Amino acid sequence: MANVYNPDFKGNSPLVTAWQGKIDKIQVCKGGKELHETIRAVSKDLRGAYTLANGLSDYPLSHDFVIIDCPATLEPLPLTALAASTHVLIPIQPEYKASQSAAAMIEWYYFNCKRLRLKPTPKILGIVPTRWKSDWGAHRSICEELPPSL
Repeated sequence: MANVYNPDFKGNSPLVTAWQGKIDKIQVCKGGKELHETIRAVSKDLRGAYTLANGLSDYPLSHDFVIIDCPATLEPLPLTALAASTHVLIPIQPEYKASQSAAAMIEWYYFNCKRLRLKPTPKILGIVPTRWKSDWGAHRSICEELPPSL
């Protein structure tokens, strides 16, 4: 994935099949240590937040859709993902403290869409519970409370 953030990127996305022999149509472009190092350089670029969007625009993938999975941190990677996105899914762990994190993520989303002047603004598709266990009463209760509270 670090290749996409490189100024010399020429569309050579290092895609690999995700589940070889089971579903050959799903490919991934892995991150890793190189991406972590590259993204720091992107943060110093005046248009760094648009690096991924520019790469995908200049060298479009032939795929039906692209999922950009990144951590919800304050580092530059989520900004580049937001600037390259048409839609957003916000993950939430079904823990009481995690709902505050989801609220902070939504605030981050609105703040940065405005700051980056994204037109159109990526639409929020929804909130997705992660790492939940159906046999845990607290998890079921929190997941039931999500729709009315959000």
